[in-house]
Amino acid sequence: MRVLLLGPQRSTFVKTDVVGLSHRHTVTVVDTVFGKGWQGALRMLRATLQVARLLANHDVLYCWFADYHTVLPTIIARLLGKRVVVVAGGYDVGHVPEIGYGARMRPLRWLCTKYTFRWATVVLAVSQYAKRQLMTLTDGRHAPAQVVYNGVLPDYLPSSIDTPRERLAVTVCQGDSETEYLRKRLPMFIEVARTVPDVHFVIVGPTGRALDLARTDASGVKNIEIIPGFVSLRDVIIPLYLRASAYCQFSIEETFGMVVVESMLCGCVPVTSNGGALPEVAGPFGLRADTVEGLAEHVRRAMHRDEHNIDAIVAHAQQFSAEHRRDAVLAILDAYCSSGKR
Repeated sequence: MRVLLLGPQRSTFVKTDVVGLSHRHTVTVVDTVFGKGWQGALRMLRATLQVARLLANHDVLYCWFADYHTVLPTIIARLLGKRVVVVAGGYDVGHVPEIGYGARMRPLRWLCTKYTFRWATVVLAVSQYAKRQLMTLTDGRHAPAQVVYNGVLPDYLPSSIDTPRERLAVTVCQGDSETEYLRKRLPMFIEVARTVPDVHFVIVGPTGRALDLARTDASGVKNIEIIPGFVSLRDVIIPLYLRASAYCQFSIEETFGMVVVESMLCGCVPVTSNGGALPEVAGPFGLRADTVEGLAEHVRRAMHRDEHNIDAIVAHAQQFSAEHRRDAVLAILDAYCSSGKR
């Protein structure tokens, strides 16, 4: 089959699916990082025209996320008799009204999102939580949906996790807005750091308004370090995971939580909130709470690594492998091709 993949090329999610789909099919990628304002709208229009031109020579349109840029390609694909696969697992099925987060909060954006889900051939939800959100937000009016967990490419895995560990707790937030700053609960992370002064805390990746807020709120908290910017997983984030005892994800909501999986594969003890899919992803090894006091106590516990079965933590995270995702996605594509569904 010839698969036309529509998604952000720089994303590890997209890279994983390109590798997996290429195992059996020919894949063409159209990047969906458009930017903002009228220039972003112009780039999106150009990408839509490119997709319309390419669809004639492809069998499947594969969309990462449902959004503004997917509704017209979905309509065109269906009119041409092509199958449409949509991955649900981000802003499209996220919903946190108190901070204005989620496509459902914006009428035009939600119109594009919900009709993409409705007119697709099949929707691949990245977690059970994402599937529940899909059903709730669309009132069940969507294409058939199946859960296929995100996967980590082996290229990103360390050869060994037997590295000296520090009294270090890390969180990653590569967001650039106040909304992302609040959704990731970085204010709570900073308060936990203030409560546990003998542990070094690191925030990785904020830019723009999120970075400004982090610097302001962390002012005077001596045990916090902020590493700004869109940073390399291989060169910056994984080396930090291999030094850290705890990885922290205190988000209000996550539709999956890939950074939690990556950190567990590097031997970190996960300390999380109960937000979204985080309990599902961290499983029985996550130390979970939703208060500063509870999370601070869990961070202290994570520093005592002899109390935790690190091998079991790694083994649990290995179920979220690129190989498992590849096999599941390929099986679903085969099923929908052989059944003749449109």
